[in-house]
Amino acid sequence: MDRKVDARPPALIERIVQRLVPAASREHVLGDLCERYRSPPQYLRDVLRTLPLIIASRLRRTFNAPLMGFLAFVLWYGVFYGNLQRSWLVATLPTMICIAVLALRDVYRGPAPSPPGVRAAPGVPAAPGVPSAPSPARRAAVDLMVAAACVLLAQVALAHSAPQLLLSQWRALRVGLPLGAITLFFIRLQGAGATGGPQPRALSMAELTSEVRRFEAACRRANRIEIGAGWALIACCGLFAWSAATSIATATCALTAAGALFVIWFLRRHVQLAPMPEGLSFSQSLAFYRDSLARKVLHARTLLVWYVLPLAVGPAVFAVATVRKAPSHATAAVKALAAFVVIGALLAGVAARAARGLARRIDELETLTERA
Repeated sequence: MDRKVDARPPALIERIVQRLVPAASREHVLGDLCERYRSPPQYLRDVLRTLPLIIASRLRRTFNAPLMGFLAFVLWYGVFYGNLQRSWLVATLPTMICIAVLALRDVYRGPAPSPPGVRAAPGVPAAPGVPSAPSPARRAAVDLMVAAACVLLAQVALAHSAPQLLLSQWRALRVGLPLGAITLFFIRLQGAGATGGPQPRALSMAELTSEVRRFEAACRRANRIEIGAGWALIACCGLFAWSAATSIATATCALTAAGALFVIWFLRRHVQLAPMPEGLSFSQSLAFYRDSLARKVLHARTLLVWYVLPLAVGPAVFAVATVRKAPSHATAAVKALAAFVVIGALLAGVAARAARGLARRIDELETLTERA
């Protein structure tokens, strides 16, 4: 009996395995492996059989296909300039590396540590002696740094093995990669805080309040990012309009800026959520939270109307006018419009997935009870 209790895998091997197992599954997986331990070779065989299944299971839960598709298209088309490279494969390789890195980052990202009975918001100390989780900004910064480092290492390897697959240094590495890093940072920051999986059927008042505050903080952060992006787009349109050589280009910039202004107004007027008042009872807090979630569902399901279509007017007018007045540039204009349509469709897919998740949480709140 004592020999069975004392039988444990070597500490070094167990520490390595602990790093390889995703944080969300680490505790019970390591416990099961330890219970089955008989010898180091048997332990390693169990790890090799179990680890791929655990990673695949976590990947199925954390992989957001519409969002990753949107990121892949933005990286391939707007960062690595896949349409302008010597071969489509030149931009596809770094795009696949970025998506794989981000997917694995999501797989190995652990839940925020919380004290007993309360779910702490990311970046906020949970309790004395309990480490706080990294802030969403820090997580997003680490995501983009790891992805950029992997792309640069791959470029170094290709320089020695397959130079024909290297990205254009000036266009992709010196211009696209820095701009792409900024875009990727804000996209990852905007999506921070999303949770999945089964939720408890009973919450205390403190737990419900913590969840509502996290939801409100994520909504405020997403609105600030979208509004900031809108003002940046307006500034870029102003610069392009000032140096535009044709009336078509000037009109396109003006229409795009007008669309961005409408989106900013809509975000401020309709999407901005009021914070939950203090002093509400559990049932009142629950009703307020469900109403806020329902509003977000409505905004997500109507994204094409108030977000994509206003921004699409300028590119559509540009493509039609270019086809009529400058047939020689028609192909480039149609390709640009097609790219915008693809981005709009992917954004609609991202919004539809978010709406389904929010609607599912609303249904769960229907039967939620208060826990003392």
